[in-house]
Amino acid sequence: MRLCIGIISTVLLVTGVPSAAQEQQQRQKIIIQTPFGPKEVDAPAPGTPEPPAQQPAPQQPQAAPLPPPAPASVPAAAQPAPQAPAQPQQADEAAPISLHLDNTDIYQIIRIIGDTLGLNYIIDPAVKGTVNINTSGNLRRSDLLPILETILKINGATMVKVGNFYQIVPANTAIRQPLAVQEQVSQAAPDDQIVLQIIRMKFVAASEMQRLLTPYLSEGANIVVHDAGNILLLSERRSNLRKLLEIIDVFDSKVFEGDRVRLLPVKNNLVRDLINDLKTIFAGYGFSESGGGAIRFVPLERMNSILVITGNQTIFAEVERWIDRLDQPLANAGLRNYVYKVKNTKAIDIQVVLANLYSSQVPRPQAPPTTPPPQQPPPSPFAPVAPAQPGPTTPSTPAG
Repeated sequence: MRLCIGIISTVLLVTGVPSAAQEQQQRQKIIIQTPFGPKEVDAPAPGTPEPPAQQPAPQQPQAAPLPPPAPASVPAAAQPAPQAPAQPQQADEAAPISLHLDNTDIYQIIRIIGDTLGLNYIIDPAVKGTVNINTSGNLRRSDLLPILETILKINGATMVKVGNFYQIVPANTAIRQPLAVQEQVSQAAPDDQIVLQIIRMKFVAASEMQRLLTPYLSEGANIVVHDAGNILLLSERRSNLRKLLEIIDVFDSKVFEGDRVRLLPVKNNLVRDLINDLKTIFAGYGFSESGGGAIRFVPLERMNSILVITGNQTIFAEVERWIDRLDQPLANAGLRNYVYKVKNTKAIDIQVVLANLYSSQVPRPQAPPTTPPPQQPPPSPFAPVAPAQPGPTTPSTPAG
C-alpha cells in the first residue's frame, strides 16, 4: 500500500508540476525589431532587477509585456500576421547579391536566377550558350530579371510569359508564341520581352513606314502591314519598341502641319500643265519626287491648285516664284471653239442675242419655214382656151 501511494505521488509530481527547464525557456525568448525585420532573441537573465508585475505568466507567455531595458521590443501577440512578411521582403531586396561566373552554361545561370526569384520556366532545347558575368558591386533582386533577359538576348533567346510560366525560346521563333498584345503606347513596360504592338497610322502610309522602320528592328523582330486599315503589326522587344514608337511619332504626327504643306492656286492655266513644268524645274535643283526627294507636287484639279509637300520651308518661296512666272495669261491665243448646251430655251434665240451684243453686222438668220409651200394644181382638160391674138390674115383658097 505504501508503495502504491509513493508511485502515485511521483506521477503527480512529474505530470502536474512544470519543469524548471520549460519555465526558463518561456522566459528566455522575446521578439525585437531589427533593421532586417522581427527577430527572436534571448530575454535578460533572471537575476536582472525588473518589476515583478512584468514577468510573463505561465498560462499566457505570449501576452506578457516586454521588460523596460529593451524598448524596441514588441509583444508577440501585437505582431499582425499578414504584415509580418513585408519586412523580410525589404530585407531580401536589400540583401547583397553578386555574380561571378566564367564560361558557365546558360542552363546553370537560368537555374540560379530562377531559383532566386522563384520563377517557373520552361526552356526550349534549341536554347544554348555560355555566360561570362562578374559584378563588382552588390545587386538587388530587382536587377536579376533584366540581367537574365540581357543574357538571353546575347545568346539569341528571349522570355515569353504564358500564364504563370516563362517560356524561354529562340528569338526568331518568339513571334509564333502567344505574345502579349498592346495598342496603347503607355502600356510599354520596362522589361525586355517581345510583345505585339498594334500601331494605327494617321497620315503616312503603313507600307512607307515599314520601309523606314525595317533597318532599326532588333533580332527576331517582325513587322506586318495591313494596307486596308493602314495599320502596322510590330513584334518587337519592349526596350527597342520605345525607340521605334518615337520615330513613328516624328514622321506620322507632324507630316501635315502648316510648316510642311502649302496649297498654291493656279489662275490662268491648267494645273496638270504646270505640275509637269515644276517637276522638270526642281529636278534640276536636285529634288526628285520619284527618288524619294524632299518635295512633292500633288495636283488638285477640282480646285485648280497645287499641293506642295516638303520638309524644307525655304523651298516654298522658290516654288511660289516659279508658279508666278509660269502661270501667265495666254496672249494671241487665236480663236477657240466652246460648246454650250442650252437647257431652257432655243439655241437660235441665244445666237441672236449674242450676235446683237458682240457684233452689229452679223445678219439675222432666217427662221426655217414651219409649213411647206402650197403646190400648183395640175391644169384641167376642160379649161377654156385663151383667144388667139389677132394677126395678119391670109386669103383662103376655095376647095375644088
